Amino acid sequence: MKAGLIQLLREYFLGTLSEERKKALQAWLDEKEENRLFFERFNSSRTFRQRYARWSSINTKAAIRVFDQRTGKYKQAGLKRLQWVGVVAASLILALGMSFFLLRLRESPVEMAANDIVPGSAKAVLVLPGGEKVDLVARDSLDMHLGSGVRLTNHQSRLVYDAEEKAGEIQYNELRVPRGGEYDIELADGTKISLNSSSSLIYPEMFAGDERVVSLSGEAYFEVAKSEKPFWVKVGNLALKVYGTSFNINTHVDGKIRTVLVEGKVGISVAGQKECILMPSQLAEFDVDKGTIEVRDVDVFPYIAWTRGEFVFEGERLETIMETLSLWYDMEVFYANERMKDLHFTGIVKRYEDVGVILNVLEKTVSVHFDRKGKVLIIN
Repeated sequence: MKAGLIQLLREYFLGTLSEERKKALQAWLDEKEENRLFFERFNSSRTFRQRYARWSSINTKAAIRVFDQRTGKYKQAGLKRLQWVGVVAASLILALGMSFFLLRLRESPVEMAANDIVPGSAKAVLVLPGGEKVDLVARDSLDMHLGSGVRLTNHQSRLVYDAEEKAGEIQYNELRVPRGGEYDIELADGTKISLNSSSSLIYPEMFAGDERVVSLSGEAYFEVAKSEKPFWVKVGNLALKVYGTSFNINTHVDGKIRTVLVEGKVGISVAGQKECILMPSQLAEFDVDKGTIEVRDVDVFPYIAWTRGEFVFEGERLETIMETLSLWYDMEVFYANERMKDLHFTGIVKRYEDVGVILNVLEKTVSVHFDRKGKVLIIN
């Protein structure tokens, strides 16, 4: 049923499964745990579903033939139990350019998730202009002079830039924070930024000219130093203009970019649209697909609570909550039933708490059960 299984999955993602075919798919899912985990991993990705619809015309037989030519067919010894992974992934890899994912799936779920789930911690990698990567956890006593006339120090999970001279040639650095990490940085103008898990910031070693510009991916809390020079934060097609302001930007929300202003004033603009002014205690939500910005009054604390060591959820969907927790605890989350994603929870939990404590709270309040297998959570 190799080719038949691929066709079954194709029909599922295209929404053309008949009732009889749905039963066949369910039988395959019930056959063993690896099947369900593989299916859930792809099914939970909105991006995958959109791309799969666009690539639905792929010739599956040709894809398998090319895959076999490039990698060689699986040998039966020791790999027979994983043949379904190779066959299913053969067509999906060529469609999505995700060959690395196949290598991950060749391991059993237990092997993939051998480590315990622990709270995130201060860790980051600094990328210098020449491409050199510095592990900041390993270099906690870093003290170096950069060629642009800037002194760079790293101590107690805080990276600090100090401009010792007038700007020479402007050099850009990048701070990368992985899943399960966080890090603080102080730029040469005195602006302080806290980066959350799975985030990166590109910035100059010192600011020159009439404006200050940085680029963000992920989530960060800014305390911008006051200056006559406007401070710009670029997030994809979105640009924020500030002068001396505290605010939080989060791009981890699916299809949205959320900016919450604590104090000061921010101008938010999208190419070709009129600038939107954000006042304290307001949230601006940019819809990436529609290109629209919605502004509303909010209690800012739930949006910045992560910088105070807490998670605050106010009527949040379980799916959103678990996405937040999965980034911080660096874990994978799967659902036995898609409807559970729409359960809602309100509460405050400690950010550095053992994950078991948080899961117990969720189990008691939203009536779900978590099965833990290493760094994989299955929600029943």
